[in-house]
Amino acid sequence: MKPLQMIRVMIPVLGICMLIGSAIFAIEICSFIYHAKSTIGTITTSEQRTTDEKQTQYRPTFTFEVAGHRHTTTSTAFVSPSPGGVGDQVRILYDERNPLRARIDTFAYTWAVPSILFCLAMIFGFAHVTVSWILRKNMPQREESR
Repeated sequence: MKPLQMIRVMIPVLGICMLIGSAIFAIEICSFIYHAKSTIGTITTSEQRTTDEKQTQYRPTFTFEVAGHRHTTTSTAFVSPSPGGVGDQVRILYDERNPLRARIDTFAYTWAVPSILFCLAMIFGFAHVTVSWILRKNMPQREESR
């Protein structure tokens, strides 16, 4: 199989996988948001790291109270910009049955992963159409016999 034809096959497979991944994440997030309760929490610490591109990213730890019990949770991902500094109050979404399953209510912590996967799937779809068009245009034309 020629490399361009192999790419023509692999691109839609990867794009479909990303689209499915995006849908799974979006459904999980919608379910979480539907069942989540909202409260105000306070950022207690913020771990920092610098990427290879010299961009500073943050992973805050925050506390919040539910029914008189104080909960402390560290965000699962590093993001930029920071959702707030140490001591800042932020809106928190949490699972009432498991308050430690909580996240800061920002786009980066809620919708970034499914959005990125969806955009990548669209890019792969565009690439597939482009490669197919190039292959079709470069194919020798068949003469129809009558």
